[in-house]
Amino acid sequence: MKIILILFIFIIDLLASQYSIIAFSTKNYDEKMAKKFISRFPNGIVKQYSKFVEYKIEPFKNYKEAQKFLPNVKKYYKYPLIIKYNPNLGKVLYKGDYEVVSNNYKPLLSHIKNNTNSYNHSWEINNTEVLKDINISVKDYLKDVSVNVNILPKKVNKLQNINECNLTGSDYNFYIDIYANKYDAQKDKTKLYGDKENLKLGFIYYKYFWNRWKFYTDDRIILKRDNKNGNKNYNSYLDVNELYIRNYCYQTNFLLGRKKTKDYRSWWYDEYLDEVSLFNENNLLTYNLILATRINNLTNDEDSKSNLKDYKYLIAHLNYEYYYQHNLGLFYLYENGLENDNNFLGIRLYNDWYWIDLGIHKGYGFDIGLRHKYNNFIFAGSYAYGSENFKQPYIATNRSDYLNKNFSFRYYGEVLDPNLSNLQIFSLYGLYDFDMNSFILALHKYDQIKQKNTIYNGDYFYSSKSKDIGSELDILYQYLNNQNKLKLGLGMFIGGSAYDYLQQKQIYKLFLNYRYYFK
Repeated sequence: MKIILILFIFIIDLLASQYSIIAFSTKNYDEKMAKKFISRFPNGIVKQYSKFVEYKIEPFKNYKEAQKFLPNVKKYYKYPLIIKYNPNLGKVLYKGDYEVVSNNYKPLLSHIKNNTNSYNHSWEINNTEVLKDINISVKDYLKDVSVNVNILPKKVNKLQNINECNLTGSDYNFYIDIYANKYDAQKDKTKLYGDKENLKLGFIYYKYFWNRWKFYTDDRIILKRDNKNGNKNYNSYLDVNELYIRNYCYQTNFLLGRKKTKDYRSWWYDEYLDEVSLFNENNLLTYNLILATRINNLTNDEDSKSNLKDYKYLIAHLNYEYYYQHNLGLFYLYENGLENDNNFLGIRLYNDWYWIDLGIHKGYGFDIGLRHKYNNFIFAGSYAYGSENFKQPYIATNRSDYLNKNFSFRYYGEVLDPNLSNLQIFSLYGLYDFDMNSFILALHKYDQIKQKNTIYNGDYFYSSKSKDIGSELDILYQYLNNQNKLKLGLGMFIGGSAYDYLQQKQIYKLFLNYRYYFK
């Protein structure tokens, strides 16, 4: 069965690919050589990576077409190679009669205003974003409002390097964040309902100094109201969300302070921790070594895991991008909490259309899924399994934007939101984007591996009486632009036979989140 699955993935990947021919590569850029190469191959392009410059011809519709063209390249260059086509790989140095410089990287809080996570592709130089498509003309670039480029005359030979190695200055922003939800929860004599609201008044500030260093902080005053089972609670406090210093552009970088630390899918960790971190983010082989704790309890109102004070963590993550957007990752996580010490081992394999997470801790668990994009639609399906004794780390949230880079949500269910332990989950996702709007439809089916009296969420769920936990349907909407974000969600959990003894086994959750940035 495993061999069949591997062959299936390989064949699908092969059929879906376009191809490029690499004629040769050098360590340094040579304009004269680039002009000669472009004159020989109209569809040629010169691109720079972290450590070398490639001279390549692309794209070809399939491997056979690339192979047919290969003799033309061998006339001039001795050892050309056929590889898969990667439209966003590297920085364009020379294309025809123009030098093209990417000016799309905006360090001034743009990633915060968009409320998106910025990914640092190790294929790119100094985290500079690249042009979206290297195979269209310069005129087409100018028509694309999503790409901001400078077209330089032939006389300009030196490329600009837009990165965070030599930045200076500072900037700040204020924001208002409103969150509210309403539950119609499972009912018995003791638990009736729950809802809450909070208002956050925040301040973000950063400053670059000493050319390669940055100070960053995100602080807010939080006003909140909780209503659980009829017991209302009002509170207000100051929360230091993030506060750290870090450096850039060294082989090994350093970070000290409080930071949101998360892995790509939040399957292993996703929390605001007080940490010392050593990491490399600019090569094909990246690593992150973190020593962390929490000197006070979390005050993140969207996360029920609020008691992390004095927990201790050692996190090691090694990732190799062996091909563009094809990644192999290894994880080790040590958690010293209120209970016994826990050790977690894991492996991750993913690219743009599939992912596999495998974890070991007193048992094993895995999550495997497929993703397909068609125009503005994204379709995905996954199967997750956690054996009887397996559990994810306490700081795993299963909240991620890996299906849609602009939209973070709880991909195991906004209502149930379970830890993957003694559980299997079948999930289907449909996503649609247009302009600044996104819709997500997610369907989940939950079953226990071994029938136990398991409480999946201490606030709103009860001991189960069978393996049939139930199903959940989530409908999510988000509006997102540079200055504000509006997110709405409706989650409906339909309890299975495990909850037949309750007065009401269905749960409905409606939530709203609005954030606005200003100065």
